Amino acid sequence: MAVQIVTLFNPVQLTGTTALLYTVPGTPATTVLGRARIRFVNTDTTSHSVVAYAVPALGSPTVTNCFLNSEAIAPNSHLDSDVPLLGPGGSIHANADAADVSALALDGILFS
Repeated sequence: MAVQIVTLFNPVQLTGTTALLYTVPGTPATTVLGRARIRFVNTDTTSHSVVAYAVPALGSPTVTNCFLNSEAIAPNSHLDSDVPLLGPGGSIHANADAADVSALALDGILFS
């Protein structure tokens, strides 16, 4: 088994449109993303919410694969979240109710 610590993505400013943050490599076919963590940061003086999805390969963001559903982030605060396991071709998506929310990758390991 190979283990690789990866940088999932560079910091991203979220908007009301769902953005693709990371896609798990499709090869080798045994690849699994584990221990992924994301920090969502609200830099505004009012509360904002975030929605995040762990989408299986060839899927799309839906209520079925939502792991953060309109989670509120207090003003000038952050929310750290674990990401469910994802297999080859799986992806992480997120959006926020305002452009004052950013997503930053904290951790992630590819196992194969």
